[in-house]
Amino acid sequence: MKVAMVSLGCDKNRIDSEEMLGLLRSGGFEITTDVTEADAVVVNTCGFIADAVEESVDAILEAAQTMKDEAVLAVVGCLVERYGDELQREIPEIDLLLRPSELAEILPAISERLGYKPAAAQRGRVLSTPPYLAYVRIAEGCNNLCTFCTIPSIRGPFRSRPPAEIVAEVRDLAARGVKEVVLVAQNTGDYGRDLDEHASLPVLLKGIARVEGVRWVRLLYCYPGGVTPELLEVMASEPRIVEYLDIPLQHGSAKILRAMGRRSEPRELIQLVEEIRRRVPAISLRTSLIVGFPGETEEDFARLLEFTRRIAFDYVGTFIYSHEEGTAAARLPGHLPRRIKEERRRRLMAEQLSITRARHASRIGQLTEAIVEGVNPSDPASMLGRTRWQAPEVDGHTVILGSGASPGEIVPVRIVGYDDYDLIAEIVQGGNLMSTS
Repeated sequence: MKVAMVSLGCDKNRIDSEEMLGLLRSGGFEITTDVTEADAVVVNTCGFIADAVEESVDAILEAAQTMKDEAVLAVVGCLVERYGDELQREIPEIDLLLRPSELAEILPAISERLGYKPAAAQRGRVLSTPPYLAYVRIAEGCNNLCTFCTIPSIRGPFRSRPPAEIVAEVRDLAARGVKEVVLVAQNTGDYGRDLDEHASLPVLLKGIARVEGVRWVRLLYCYPGGVTPELLEVMASEPRIVEYLDIPLQHGSAKILRAMGRRSEPRELIQLVEEIRRRVPAISLRTSLIVGFPGETEEDFARLLEFTRRIAFDYVGTFIYSHEEGTAAARLPGHLPRRIKEERRRRLMAEQLSITRARHASRIGQLTEAIVEGVNPSDPASMLGRTRWQAPEVDGHTVILGSGASPGEIVPVRIVGYDDYDLIAEIVQGGNLMSTS
């Protein structure tokens, strides 16, 4: 029996897909990337915002049209949690629906519909990332009540995984050759607060950093309240924890932040970033910002632009506010036309590009490490990779001058230039760096 997986959405969804493929493979299924030859097709959906819902529905319809007539179509994940009844009614080709809490049942559920007797399932993951990279989920759900967000209603309350379980998973990944571990949750900074008094994100990071074979540990999605002095101390003192933080801030206007249900004021956020850079001077910072929230005036947007200039993030993900039914923000007055939201996003992106260029220019001459991802398709005499300051897929690349290194190799480099979102570096011969200087 063959199974194909179509995985949509965030890094946490990617992990769900990898775990489901691990269960299916252990049960005797062969994994294929060709939907037309699969006996079962699994579409792991995203239902976070309207655009993601549309993409997921399109993927379901495409799978239904291209798969074999007798194949099983399983639709799973966040979209099922939000719109399961409607999906079953509107797309009768769907044979199986599983909510996020039911994904562990994927093997018996598909096998039953195929009349197939599977082998005993064993936990494990089929990595969809390059062999040197893996995402590790440290918690599920969210306790934040941001007025625009559907995640708590989809994924439930925040639940930390036991630290020993996480470290064991990282140890297994390292044994398989993974060198870079990217820690994710809806809010990584809340890790351990629902466990005993000895569990915390800084303690977990220390445990992961001691795993033999792991070279880089990267932290994503750490909300401002989780950036504690203890966390910064660990980042400054543990060379395997890269100098990188993703801190979703969402806006720079106090009025809009309050309407979003956020707990921080712009002044507090600026002070936090100043403290982060004081404690970890070489750090690269990323954030997410939303434009066009209900009630956002041109003055509010101007404050967002000024906030962005003041903090000078290395990288910013910019998003247009999405009207999501069932959220508190959907009931607010002052919803803006799409054209205004798109125009503001363009202005914010242009502002951030100039900031990113300035941040890159300030790094010329600095020494750091880069992980090689492969030959540069635009220039085979050079390679593409990422420095410790760049997260996979979202922060651009580093063009490494020269050739000869293999994918997954971590090499010492000096920054010699930049091109918009990309850095340019040369290998430092005979170097052996574990941290930046």
